Amino acid sequence: MNNDKRVKLMIYVNIALTASLALIPWVFLGWMPPVVPTHWGSGGEPNSYGSSYVTVAILSGVMPIANIIILVTYFFRWTLVRRYPYLINLPAIAMVLGSERINEGVKERLIEKIFQVSLVIGLAVGAYLLLLELGILYSMMTASPTPWVIWVSLAGVPVLIAPPLIIYRKIYREEIMKYLSK
Repeated sequence: MNNDKRVKLMIYVNIALTASLALIPWVFLGWMPPVVPTHWGSGGEPNSYGSSYVTVAILSGVMPIANIIILVTYFFRWTLVRRYPYLINLPAIAMVLGSERINEGVKERLIEKIFQVSLVIGLAVGAYLLLLELGILYSMMTASPTPWVIWVSLAGVPVLIAPPLIIYRKIYREEIMKYLSK
């Protein structure tokens, strides 16, 4: 699969994950009682309740936000890079943009590669959030906590952060440094 097809596939899957995060709670709403537990105590007993409709509305509005930001950032990457480079807080991009040793064609290729990593991050974040969302919805629907949700939420953060940092470091070491060390 060539790079353009891979990028398009990542965009489509990110869009599908975003839509799923927004729509799946509404599917679960039909199976929920009007009032659902929204928080559980340390002993596993519900200690806070809320309207299932409001809770579903909040979940469907909040869960897709990260993927929406990732997609918007990817679609407007060149506007961000050219007009608002100070908004980008990735050292790799800052070094590429600030270097006079790297020609414009190479800069564009490197920046495109860095932003494609954001699409991969979107896939991981979307899958992670969808898993959490399903666990939360199931807990609300059954009125009992789903034990794995807490572990997924705790373990997921380092698992989501480490791989992109490793990939960015690899791009920096293998591609950016060869231009900057000349």
